[in-house]
Amino acid sequence: NGEFYAIGRFRMETLQNYKLKNFPLDDQFIRIGIENSTGDFDDIEFIPDLKDSGISEVVDIPGWDPMNLKITERKKTYDSNFGDPEFGLNDETSMVSRIDVEVLIDQTGAGYFLKLFGTVFLSAFIGFLAFYISAEDIEPKFSLGVGGIFSVVASNFVLSSMLPETPQMTLAEFLLLFTMGMILLSIVETIYSRHLWVSGRPDVSKKVDLYVGIIVPIFYIAACFGIVKLYVNNFW
Repeated sequence: NGEFYAIGRFRMETLQNYKLKNFPLDDQFIRIGIENSTGDFDDIEFIPDLKDSGISEVVDIPGWDPMNLKITERKKTYDSNFGDPEFGLNDETSMVSRIDVEVLIDQTGAGYFLKLFGTVFLSAFIGFLAFYISAEDIEPKFSLGVGGIFSVVASNFVLSSMLPETPQMTLAEFLLLFTMGMILLSIVETIYSRHLWVSGRPDVSKKVDLYVGIIVPIFYIAACFGIVKLYVNNFW
């Protein structure tokens, strides 16, 4: 009755531009553009089936949940006649019908984040253990902070190998730098506590260790939580 029905199945490899600012707590979009490359808008017009389109249940992306399929149709104009002298530049015939498909893929929980940053947080708290060692035992007190610094630096090398070069500081990079700064603070406190001890003020040295040993870990936990919230809520 004047209708023609056909079905096609396609396999494709694409390059996607991902926004990595919130890595490793990021959500991403997979975008696919479909155009008629053999003619203009008068030749063929794509009309999406919005009612019966969806994401198949067999789609499996480890660590991600695909959701929120969005399909839109629009006319796209190219600033070229693609070498066809019959058409002028920006002529209406350079418009083609285009379908844009967008799928949101959402991180499944915080498991990947904890796996990636578990050793970083552990290194920080190992460095904070120096607060609870007497300044009289300077070697183990000092070595804890130095060991924590080296551990975080090693984690930074792993992170750098996972991400492309980008001018924007990601959540992961910010947390790593912040952790290194906090461990460096513990080393500075160790030096100051030792100075108090050798200056004949061991009681003051112990009080400094006690107070700093309580304040710094609490501040670190609260600051990490606040940094994550600010990034995820796009305040930065």
